[in-house]
Amino acid sequence: MCNRLLAHFIANMTPARLRAIATGDYGQDVDAHLAALHQICAQGTVPAHLKWHPREVLELMRWSEPARKDVNWGHSDVEIHWMRGFACATLLLQLEPSDYEVTLANLLVSVAAVCPSEIPKINEVLDHLEQTQLSSESEKTFVAAARLWVALETSQMDRIDLLIQTVLERDAVARAEYQGGRRSIGFAGTTSLISSCGWHAVGVRMADLADALFDPELRFFVGEISRELQEIRPKNG
Repeated sequence: MCNRLLAHFIANMTPARLRAIATGDYGQDVDAHLAALHQICAQGTVPAHLKWHPREVLELMRWSEPARKDVNWGHSDVEIHWMRGFACATLLLQLEPSDYEVTLANLLVSVAAVCPSEIPKINEVLDHLEQTQLSSESEKTFVAAARLWVALETSQMDRIDLLIQTVLERDAVARAEYQGGRRSIGFAGTTSLISSCGWHAVGVRMADLADALFDPELRFFVGEISRELQEIRPKNG
């Protein structure tokens, strides 16, 4: 699948960045991973089903944390965000993403860090997820939270009220399913399930954006959602 956000990342994938991603699996199969990455960049599309080359190194890059200097192979925060953003966008646009909630959160954070003007294009990735991927109310809750974050970042004030309702409704259904022994959990219980602090960072930013809202009711509910997201921390964090 092609996508305007992915196209922006591709345009910024230098040979050095692609090679850094390709070496991510402890230097194994670098040439095969690099060839597959070059093919994606040349075609501007993501195969429906990514093969091991380059899926493995994209998934490893997806887990990278820019602030972790000890595991970033000497790359700067900015470099990691560009590479991680490319990896996350690519993974989300295939038909079989794994750990997609983490991938989505890290995409939001990296886009905001290095190319904030591209934030509106995140909605196209969310459209793809809703049309092809979402199987539980928990997954739908996180996508709705991402749409709310995009609207806040881009000052789409006419959408805030409806998006708040959507997040709260989906989260309530997911929590009910969780209590009934089904898989969905919404924001509840995710502390032990998600091993990335991406959603925590999204929640912190959402809290700042909530403070700027004029309507006190909207400010309250965005603040509540942001606090839920801030409770999502890495397993070891």
